[in-house]
Amino acid sequence: MVRLFVTDMDHTFLDHTRHYDRQRFKSILSSLHHRGIRFAIASGNQRERIDEYFTGFSIDGMIAENGPYIISKEKVLEVNLFPDSTAQALVQYLSNIPNLHLVICTPIKAFMLNGDDPGRIKMMHEFCPALETVATLLPYAHHIIKISISCPKSQTQTLLDKIETTFPLQVHATSSRFGNIDLIRPGKDKSHGLRLLSNYFGISLADSCVFGDGRNDLTMMRIAGTSVAVANADPEVLTIASQITEAADDNGVLNYLEQYLKQISQ
Repeated sequence: MVRLFVTDMDHTFLDHTRHYDRQRFKSILSSLHHRGIRFAIASGNQRERIDEYFTGFSIDGMIAENGPYIISKEKVLEVNLFPDSTAQALVQYLSNIPNLHLVICTPIKAFMLNGDDPGRIKMMHEFCPALETVATLLPYAHHIIKISISCPKSQTQTLLDKIETTFPLQVHATSSRFGNIDLIRPGKDKSHGLRLLSNYFGISLADSCVFGDGRNDLTMMRIAGTSVAVANADPEVLTIASQITEAADDNGVLNYLEQYLKQISQ
């Protein structure tokens, strides 16, 4: 029996307009909690943005920033920051590569160059509500939990390889399928968050079920008892998932949860 559900947000739980059916989810969450089943979010979004999306809902846990920030309903469980020296070296290195757009994130704020494209700055506010634009990033490279990179989609894998070769054992680079890369501490991705939450709740990984769509979801999908891909997922995610539900725009996660609740009620 599943005792913990964990879902990615963008293009998984949320539709392409970044919305979900709040009334339907309210009923589902109540039914899950009535049966002692936990529900958590695993996202690349910052904590404040996740809190905004789930205002009024008593979700049981949160894996923010693609893994390094793990929170239960009761308290912060872990915050995994880069050493300042590593964060500064990364910012210096990346600032010299053309066609990159950088956002450096602390647990409570984010910074982006004020000379960046205004449309991109506006878009990043959707993910980082406390985003500030600054003249240069290096002075703000302290207490960094994540560095986000936007690059041409065709360059994503090459850049991933370069970063991990240049900074061995210092950084884990994780990517969605949209030309975005997040840099976090090694070993602190979504799978680490899933292990930590499962252990905190006293739930076996075998009794967990995760939903995802992108390559940044792969590690947690590989260790969960059940892994569910939405139909719009990356081909690699569709390949490794143990089950497939409808696309995010068709409420695939909510559909799956309702079907599961019906199944265990029979």
